[in-house]
Amino acid sequence: VILWGRLVDDRLVVVFMAFVTVGLLLLTQATVNIVVAVSVAIVVVVAHAAFRKTEDLFFEEEEEVIVSVAS
Repeated sequence: VILWGRLVDDRLVVVFMAFVTVGLLLLTQATVNIVVAVSVAIVVVVAHAAFRKTEDLFFEEEEEVIVSVAS
């Protein structure tokens, strides 16, 4: 973004837009709904991170060969 002949960094634009968005949302009557929705989302993300098993993400080489031969 270029303002008054000067280049404005993208990070500054994103931070400014975030502050404007939060400010405008606080002016509405939806503040409680927004706080509840963000709280629920945080709980779901933390629960997902706690229960996810990373060991199950990859096949063992032997299992992969068996699966590819069976296909």
